[in-house]
Amino acid sequence: MGYTRSRLIKLVFSDPDLATDYTGQALVVKMRPMSVADFRVVTSMAYLADVDPDAYTPDDATKADEILSLFASRLASWNVEDEAEDGTRTPVPATLAGVETQELGFVLAITKEWMRVCVAVSADLKAPSPGGAQSPEGSTPPPVLSIASPPS
Repeated sequence: MGYTRSRLIKLVFSDPDLATDYTGQALVVKMRPMSVADFRVVTSMAYLADVDPDAYTPDDATKADEILSLFASRLASWNVEDEAEDGTRTPVPATLAGVETQELGFVLAITKEWMRVCVAVSADLKAPSPGGAQSPEGSTPPPVLSIASPPS
């Protein structure tokens, strides 16, 4: 049986506009890890977060759809709710259909945090380095290189 890196990542938001809603409820988002292929897709389209969606070209809109699909495929759970005018709150499913009901800027902000967490080096090293003795300086002589003369 082989090793698996299957885990969920709980995103923590420092932006007060994302961290909690007007009632003080914290936003909780759990994502599956971002693969190298996912990272390449997201980074190639990261500029979309800074473009006004009204100014999107048809190519930008296609790329935004790709990001939304990728995001939804890796979204494990979230506690996002839609609120009706009468105050009734309905959970938004952690699916592509649910993601598509949200504002693009909101989803892109979550995507940026997911990307940041996935590429960060973990500070939790659990076990200390075993260390070991340092190699004495100059203990291994460099290889001798010789240049052969061309045959005459």
